[in-house]
Amino acid sequence: MQDIFYNLKTNKPQLLIVSDEKEANVAKDCASFLGYEPFLLPDFRANYGDDLLSFSDELKTITKILEQYYLYKKTNKLLISPVRTITFPLPKENCFEQFFLNFGDTVDINSLKDKLYNWGYIFVDIVTCEGEVSFRGDILDIFPLETENAFRVSFFDTEIESIRIFDVENQKSQKDELDGISISPAFLSLSPDKFEELEDRAKNSTSDAFVKDIHSLGFWYLDELGEFYTTKLQTMITRKALEEVDEVFIFEEKRIQKDAILSLKPILTQNIYKSIEPLNKKEFLEFHKEKKITIISSTEARVRSHELPLLRDTRFPNYEVKYKDEIINLLSDDELILSLNTEIKKRKKKKPRIIVDELKNGDYVVHESHGVGQFIGIEPVTVMGAKMDFVVIMYLGGDKLLVPVQNLDLIDRYVADSGNTALLDKLGKGSFAKIKSKVKEKLFAIASEIIEMAAKRELIEGIKIDTSKEELAIMQNESGFIYTKDQQKSIEEFFADISSGLVMDRLLSGDVGFGKTEVALNGIFATILSGYQALLVCPTTLLASQHYEGLKKRLDKYGFKIAKLDGRTTPKEQNIIKKGLEDGEIDFVIGTHSLLNVKCKSLALIVIDEEHKFGVKQKEKLKELRSDAHIFSMSATPIPRTLNLALSKIKGMSSLTTPPSERVGVRSFVKEYDEK
Repeated sequence: MQDIFYNLKTNKPQLLIVSDEKEANVAKDCASFLGYEPFLLPDFRANYGDDLLSFSDELKTITKILEQYYLYKKTNKLLISPVRTITFPLPKENCFEQFFLNFGDTVDINSLKDKLYNWGYIFVDIVTCEGEVSFRGDILDIFPLETENAFRVSFFDTEIESIRIFDVENQKSQKDELDGISISPAFLSLSPDKFEELEDRAKNSTSDAFVKDIHSLGFWYLDELGEFYTTKLQTMITRKALEEVDEVFIFEEKRIQKDAILSLKPILTQNIYKSIEPLNKKEFLEFHKEKKITIISSTEARVRSHELPLLRDTRFPNYEVKYKDEIINLLSDDELILSLNTEIKKRKKKKPRIIVDELKNGDYVVHESHGVGQFIGIEPVTVMGAKMDFVVIMYLGGDKLLVPVQNLDLIDRYVADSGNTALLDKLGKGSFAKIKSKVKEKLFAIASEIIEMAAKRELIEGIKIDTSKEELAIMQNESGFIYTKDQQKSIEEFFADISSGLVMDRLLSGDVGFGKTEVALNGIFATILSGYQALLVCPTTLLASQHYEGLKKRLDKYGFKIAKLDGRTTPKEQNIIKKGLEDGEIDFVIGTHSLLNVKCKSLALIVIDEEHKFGVKQKEKLKELRSDAHIFSMSATPIPRTLNLALSKIKGMSSLTTPPSERVGVRSFVKEYDEK
């Protein structure tokens, strides 16, 4: 942070290239504090020729941010870009036109449709996200990229009769009408000829994209529409970003801007500022009271809560409070910048489980309190002088239940096995409540059996694993990355369990890519070092193969004997591996359900990956391999039963909530089958 802050303060660049979004957010805070208007591009981690439908969020953000950047005409603007994003030529300023729809305007509907199509809008039945448009009779619904709201435009023939904001969650319009709205492109403001040119180039592409159109591949064929920023703007690049240039281009077919980026000067390293993290801010301020002090706070209440002054006084002659959202904590010989703000985690907007427009009259639905009924439709009802829309559900005997549309979270679709017919519940008879009560009784019966088994395991003396050996620290240092705080804590909890003399049964919960396998590897390594055997059980042969390849590379150097046992293992190999486990010649086996029936000489640890894909009986079968063996379960989505056991302290529980710094988002691709 200190280097970025110093260079932005002294050099006044127009483009700052950083390594990733984490560094970009730091740069954005520094730039904003120093009086820039920062425009932050997303980390566009696509490779040339990829199907961009999997990167649609980033592509929409690039379009939105570039449009805002071009429209902002003051000289204090700064474009901040991760190095991967700027390696591609991004759209020029002339690709971002706007047009307006105003109350009372006469509009040629067909021309409007053509324009929106050429500008990259996706035509749908119901608009639910940015970049979508819907024409239904005399109604136009549209969600432009640059706005936070979707708009509903009503026409009387070809004249605009009203313009309102509407909620994409429940599709309801607000009462207040707008005078007009501006429409920006969802991709680029292309002429019909240019659109056809890009569309044709996408269709004739050699890419293996499932659908070859402008939305999937158009970005790769901008050519004269693309801008080379590093040759145009006064540019700086962070050292971390410069180190990543070669890595970025390893996967690129087009080495578009490598030479330009390599010729840039990295930002200067200086020791004027240093980052600080004072715990007691009031005391820290007293110690540096003679310096120029700037306090950054989002609210006045935060300043008061830290018992800091709101204005300069005799104690702090060069003191200022800036009400901003930045997080900057820097100290120099003559200046102190101290932020009272804390990092705000992004919250995903909760989506409803059901959309009224998707329901047809006669569809079966389930109300969480009243059970199975039939959706009849939506009726406006006047309540205390105000008209509201209600979902009407019919129950046995023709009884009807009215549910306000804002309470749709109480309703879900009825799902049953194919061939089964839904039976309607009776309102007021409590039939659904009785069914729920019976299910609860069965769940309690299962729970009591599980608790009884857990209690028996608690009484068994567990295998003690030595977790203090120096080789463990060496293995961790050779991992090639720094463990997150959550990983370190989970490993400590894991080690405490297996070295305690009690039998462990622990669940590790964490999202994909958060480092669950690395935590398990530490326990496996400690177990084998102590002279015992370990098993890693996976639900699929593919996952077993991936674990085998990865863990074998990490453990081979230590001379451990490792094997893989799954459906693809030949009968001859299976016999050799099973005999090796029984004789104690093999230290560690990775496999699928084939491991349920093995015999081991000195088994001490069983790791179950994606435990939610194994049934109760299968997991109990694994425990029977050896009653005093430690069980370590891993899952990104633990099933409610397992989660409840963990929260009830029947199982131990560790959580990975922080992603590694290099972790990128999960992508899903739909591809055509290709033998190669």
